[in-house]
Amino acid sequence: MDPEGSVEIWRVLREMSAEHGATVVVSSHLLHEIEEHCHRVCVLERGRAAAFGRVADLLADRRPLIEISFDSPETAEKARAWLCERGLASIEDLAPSVGEFEPSRRVHARVERQDAPTLNRALTEAGMAPIYLAPRRRTLRDYFLNGPR
Repeated sequence: MDPEGSVEIWRVLREMSAEHGATVVVSSHLLHEIEEHCHRVCVLERGRAAAFGRVADLLADRRPLIEISFDSPETAEKARAWLCERGLASIEDLAPSVGEFEPSRRVHARVERQDAPTLNRALTEAGMAPIYLAPRRRTLRDYFLNGPR
């Protein structure tokens, strides 16, 4: 469906729900749209309900995630190893995004937001200066691929 059609469908669903006080059930693989428009979700796994709840509750950051970008995939790979050695990342945190066709220049680390400057300095001193470092919000896609944290 094109973007205009998508906007129209969601508008109609919102109106139906508001006018009739009805719950609208939507099944979709477009998780970004579900995240944007739905209040509650049910995650199915092999045909069974694996999780149910408010989107905000399912995506609550129990373990803060920082996304770090580097100038090359080689530097990112060194940083992955460095982070794993220090317990700041796990294999699933470091998995490339589905659909990435080239080696990733991005790494995810589990650190408190206030510790990001210290991490930036430590990486730089270790010869792996980040070009970008920012908090990363969990998405329904992350939840679906990696489960609750």
